[in-house]
Amino acid sequence: VMAVGDQGSVDPGDFQPVVAASMQTIAAAFGPAAILGLGDLLYPSGLEDAADPLAGIFEKWYDPFVAKHPALQKPWYMTAGNHDYHTPGSVEREIGFTNHPSNEGGFWQYPSCYYSRLHTAENGVTVQFVMVDTQVWLGWEGWWRHPYAACNRARQAEWLEKVLGESIADWKVVASHIPLYSTGLHPGAVHTFPEEASSLIDIMHKYGVSLYLNGHNHNQEVLVKDGITYVTSGNGAKQYLDQAYVDRYSDAFKSYRFGSETYLSYQDVRGCARNKDAADTLPHVQMFSCSGGFMGLTFLSKHAAELVMFDADGESMPGWRFTIAAASPRPAAAERGLAPATPPRTCLGRALKFPGICSARDCAATDSCCTSVFWGARSCAAYCREFGLECRAVLHNPEGADDDLCLGAATACDTAPGPHAGLACTCGGA
Repeated sequence: VMAVGDQGSVDPGDFQPVVAASMQTIAAAFGPAAILGLGDLLYPSGLEDAADPLAGIFEKWYDPFVAKHPALQKPWYMTAGNHDYHTPGSVEREIGFTNHPSNEGGFWQYPSCYYSRLHTAENGVTVQFVMVDTQVWLGWEGWWRHPYAACNRARQAEWLEKVLGESIADWKVVASHIPLYSTGLHPGAVHTFPEEASSLIDIMHKYGVSLYLNGHNHNQEVLVKDGITYVTSGNGAKQYLDQAYVDRYSDAFKSYRFGSETYLSYQDVRGCARNKDAADTLPHVQMFSCSGGFMGLTFLSKHAAELVMFDADGESMPGWRFTIAAASPRPAAAERGLAPATPPRTCLGRALKFPGICSARDCAATDSCCTSVFWGARSCAAYCREFGLECRAVLHNPEGADDDLCLGAATACDTAPGPHAGLACTCGGA
């Protein structure tokens, strides 16, 4: 198979046309059975045009990838990213396109927000691909702003245990959008949600999942942790953040969680400088690149697979080819005697969504804490009230980028953010 994430942008200067052409070249030689789309399928806000709701799929996926490149006319197993949830109804329409008459060839495969596909390779090796919606699992950003009733976390967790528990496939691969471990663009507790992610990680260990594939970070990364290989391939279109941006928001780039181990590695994660020595800096990281690209995965036997990372030009650099060993079921972290994941940060004993997205200097008061409301109709007053708290202060950024919220201008507690804006709320005791 091949996989690519964050590929749904046609903005000038993005990697998409180069990546698509390179995927055609590799696919023509490699002959993948399927291609995995790892979220953020349609930038910037999913399917936005109510008058022509499917236009975005043709403009940002079918035309640049499938129509122009015969070798990419394969089943594309899709999963949603945070940008796909930015428009109400977008994810439902993306899912609905699977059985739409306009889905010529049936290449777009996205039948539900979570689903599974079993493949048998020519050598007889069986692979279970399990597509999970981490927006729902982690309760993050777009999903709680525009919740899709069919995508329910409890049902998804029950379904995942059932699918993995009943699978007799030689390989089990989970694919989604949000990284569970990361040193890239969206690091730390804000974007990897260690306390929520730990439940998904424990399920993967319990049933012997060998690989977890994700997008979201606009880079490529291979990281091995406790027998599972975590692969980020989120560089299908969007450029990596430049050095100035990373320096500007340095506080958000300083915390990386790996179970009970903490790495303060900001100096090595700035821009692209870290890829040359990442393996020395973080022992779990095998490679890191932000030069665009995608990945290929071949299952050689019941016990070994080959993972190859490609840049935007379809080149695989030295050190970008890996032999993956199939994992075996193992106990959950607590049963293995490991320290629990970072406990949820609370405000006066109440766990809030997105705690601590602003730096400590914005939330110095001992009886209040900073959180955020991403694009939507709710004000900070309404948000804090939901948890029995009151709004103390608000920062507003009309551009809406989450890492920019803490640099916004002060505004009133009853301000609604608007469709593409964001608020950072400080909640305190009522």
